[in-house]
Amino acid sequence: MFHEAMLCHKRNIDGDTIFKVCEQYEIEDSYEMSLSNNCYNFAVDICNNEKKTVLYLAVENGNKDAVNVIFDKSRKNDDMPLGLSPLIAAIIMHNQEMLRIIIQNRDIWIYTMDKHGMLPPLHYAASIGYLQGVELLLDLCKSCTIQTDKYGYFPIHLASYGGHVEVVNKLLQYCPDPTEMLDTSHKRNILHIAASHGKYGVICYILQSEIPEHQKLINQKDNNGDTPLHLAARSCHPTTVYNLVNQNNEKVNLDLVNNNNETALDIVDSFYEVGKSSFRQASLRKVRLHIEPNTSKTDQGKDESLCQVEEPRQTEKEKALERYKDKLENPTIVSTLIVTVSVAACLAVPGEADGETHNLKHAMFHFFIIFITISLFSSISATIILFWGTLGLAELVTSTLKIVMPLLGIALISLSLAFMAGIYTVISHLSWLANSFLVMTAIFVMIVVFLIILLFLPSSLTLKPFIK
Repeated sequence: MFHEAMLCHKRNIDGDTIFKVCEQYEIEDSYEMSLSNNCYNFAVDICNNEKKTVLYLAVENGNKDAVNVIFDKSRKNDDMPLGLSPLIAAIIMHNQEMLRIIIQNRDIWIYTMDKHGMLPPLHYAASIGYLQGVELLLDLCKSCTIQTDKYGYFPIHLASYGGHVEVVNKLLQYCPDPTEMLDTSHKRNILHIAASHGKYGVICYILQSEIPEHQKLINQKDNNGDTPLHLAARSCHPTTVYNLVNQNNEKVNLDLVNNNNETALDIVDSFYEVGKSSFRQASLRKVRLHIEPNTSKTDQGKDESLCQVEEPRQTEKEKALERYKDKLENPTIVSTLIVTVSVAACLAVPGEADGETHNLKHAMFHFFIIFITISLFSSISATIILFWGTLGLAELVTSTLKIVMPLLGIALISLSLAFMAGIYTVISHLSWLANSFLVMTAIFVMIVVFLIILLFLPSSLTLKPFIK
């Protein structure tokens, strides 16, 4: 009731407003403070159930007179506002005059957060594209441009996310090196954010800029090794990809790979399902056709590139199937060879003579049987799974390779251990030769294990020939 009464335009008894009644209480309390002043202090210090003070409601309603009198009569201090910040309310309302009044009276409030405890005022103004508010706040606090919110984003990231080109331009004036303005989660710059969310206005602005620091943003990688083009392709934004590839395309390196050794075209291929009709698949076709002509370094212009979208689907399907076949060819050969070697080893049991084996009680012979069995059935399983890739679905091909590669690794390691156990069983009676052989093969098996583990580490030094 207090909040509603303080802002009530109706008259009370004797025809006075609540603010005038406050002035009539000149009685001093035990702390020698006028009850009139306490009334105005309450307007700043007491919140309702929505965490809104009387001052917040006055700003929200655009009541400039009420805001002025509350600031004039309430205590002057550097305390942060209780509840929701009135400064955020002025930004939400795009009320430049109200924003100026608050800054003049409580400039410390520019460091407050919004109702969710996430966004400072400059972040909020940048996120909604409120250019005048951004300019006012920057005049008072230029260092706020390097302040991060709860999730580690700078104001310029939120402006880029919203596609507010004018705000991005303004904030860049206070960022001498935008390549260092990276979010804490993924280490992405403003062009990463714009490309990921399809804000081609911001992308065109950066691409057309001749400032060297801005051009460094174009091919900069995040902590996953993704460039803005990678993110645009993954998010399926054809217009964004077209702008990146065709506007000053000499600046965009189409051959850069991420930590998974994927180019932007590889990412599109991994999501594209041949023969499936949907809006997303149509967009993916457009994305791919924008990237591929430039990747192959042909001299096709915009009109020709757009016409390629209408190519017969059968031709496109044949090309895609050919790519998938190439990706599956090497793993299939390897798995087949392991099956062949494992079967041959099973048919030629170590120590066998006259059709009978004399090493049944030998410990290393037991290891040989175990490891050759693991090798055989791991490679058979990998071969069967590779048949899935023949269905022609890109996502299925990617999933198939992710499953097959560990199986092939297990098969190769098991085959190496089976070789070690089998030969040791045969030469175990000659101790010096058996021990020397065991040491050498153990070293080489460790090298094989290390190389297979290295294959799956997310490192730029690691190449994945099977997947690539």
